[in-house]
Amino acid sequence: MISLALWNLRSIANVASILRTADCLGIQTVYFIGTTPHPSLPGDPRLPHVRALLDQKFAKTSLGAEKSLNLAYFPDFTELQDHLNRASSPKSPQPQILALEQAPGSYHLPDLPQLQDHILLIVGEERHGLPPDLLAKCNATLEIPMLGQKESLNVAVATGIALYALEQQMI
Repeated sequence: MISLALWNLRSIANVASILRTADCLGIQTVYFIGTTPHPSLPGDPRLPHVRALLDQKFAKTSLGAEKSLNLAYFPDFTELQDHLNRASSPKSPQPQILALEQAPGSYHLPDLPQLQDHILLIVGEERHGLPPDLLAKCNATLEIPMLGQKESLNVAVATGIALYALEQQMI
């Protein structure tokens, strides 16, 4: 099982695209962290008109994928980790946390490390990526080898590639 965490993404279009891709690949749970925009959630404290506007923007790209996913928001990664700790049990242990980031010591997607039964893939902010303190909390870092002139992919595209590669590894 793969879960997904989106840390401080900025673009509603990218997040909505990721939700649609996650649904298509059978991902069941997506966590929004920090400033990542998200559709309405139960108990959402945002003003009704703000939620309605965001929901409208999400629906344009996600095509309703957010309705078939388990979604939750956490202000920071530590609170998500606390949630995962509380939810873990002998039958449902903590997920293996993998970061999608270009960093020293990263595994290239074709050379993935041994995967557990439950993975949490975390992807980060489009411009600066994941900070070192968050990467230190991950079990491993994955990156997509760049073969052309550009050094990075759009976060939604990269997330789709990584989720697909992880799914194939787990089959």
